[in-house]
Amino acid sequence: GAPANIVGSADFWTVGARQAGGFGDISYRGEFYYQTGKSNLGGDLDAFMIGLRAGYTAKNVAMKPSFTLWYDYLSGSSASDLAQGDQGDFRTLFDTGHKYYGLMDLFLGGPTSNGPTHPVGGLVDYAAKASIQPMANTTFKADLHHFELAEDNGGSTTLGQEIDLTLVHKCSASTTMSVGYSHFFARELLSSYNG
Repeated sequence: GAPANIVGSADFWTVGARQAGGFGDISYRGEFYYQTGKSNLGGDLDAFMIGLRAGYTAKNVAMKPSFTLWYDYLSGSSASDLAQGDQGDFRTLFDTGHKYYGLMDLFLGGPTSNGPTHPVGGLVDYAAKASIQPMANTTFKADLHHFELAEDNGGSTTLGQEIDLTLVHKCSASTTMSVGYSHFFARELLSSYNG
């Protein structure tokens, strides 16, 4: 069986850097964070996260189409780390999971959360995101995610794929309405980690 979520307190620090910018219709963002300290199991915590984005928005074209390629890597714990009381799973800070890891919120928080969580094996998210504005104040978004474990503890590392389709309409300065459809194409591995 797969390792259960690891609960308990940990004393850790996070440091990192983020760079974002663009030129013309192209935008980019890169970030790296490192965590160190004591794990929930009494050993050491040694974890990291890498995030890369590259996007294109045609600002002077009808419907302003945009497309973004996305990659996030959140390190995980290996079986040998866990056996020694060490952990390598990155814990997201002040999590807004569905903004990053799919609207279904299957991968919120870290291994200390009480709800759905990143598996102990970490998380890798490959995503492609597209949007158009068919009319003023209205945006249609389509996001596709492919999720894998970061740490191969034997067997498949694929968790599944998620598609999110969203229509957002800004009614006024203070009111925005969203409707959407999401579907997760699960793999057996996901059931064993989050079941």
